[in-house]
Amino acid sequence: MGLARANFARSGLEGSITLVHDDAGRVLRPGGLLVVDNATSHAAEMAPFVALVQADAEFVTSLVPVGNGEFLAVKSRG
Repeated sequence: MGLARANFARSGLEGSITLVHDDAGRVLRPGGLLVVDNATSHAAEMAPFVALVQADAEFVTSLVPVGNGEFLAVKSRG
């Protein structure tokens, strides 16, 4: 979490970012965005998680092939 905080501070956006270290399924509210880094560089390791989220009708997902890849999941309903 220290590296994340340092990156947020470096971005100048730390006042607009809330860092939550918890079970995403417990705290991700409708409209909430989950971003997972290294989604293409570690595709094999990510596959079970990606499959689980994509199978859940409450989420809309996208894979953004920028850098090491970003897996995005938005909770669409409660």
